Amino acid sequence: MQGEFKKCRSCGQIYRSSGQPFCSACVLKLDGEFKQIKEFLYENPDASIAQVVEATNVEEKTVFYLLKEGRLEMKEASGYLTCRNCGSPIRSGTICEACAKKLSSAFESVIGKTRTAGSADKAANKGKMYTETRRK
Repeated sequence: MQGEFKKCRSCGQIYRSSGQPFCSACVLKLDGEFKQIKEFLYENPDASIAQVVEATNVEEKTVFYLLKEGRLEMKEASGYLTCRNCGSPIRSGTICEACAKKLSSAFESVIGKTRTAGSADKAANKGKMYTETRRK
């Protein structure tokens, strides 16, 4: 199935989406900027966000996007990024480990209940056969 048309969050161009919030040209640009940042951080592992921005000429909003996406990670949770659920400082992504565990547990309990209900139906029909359509 073809993607729907969206407006690129970076340049504003209309493009056919494949799940990315950016057009293909901006994705290539973002990947290049990520590579620049990564190479700078290999040589300067204790660099601050301001130092990364200054040395690579990558916009600060791009650095924050890469942090929220999980492609970059801060050494310490200093408050630049906060959990969108509880507000605690995080190093990367959008939610803290504690909230991620809570969400995971909630999903597992819902999935477990669904599996248990499905297992009861299977047990009741064990050994029975049927066809999708009956002969006329």
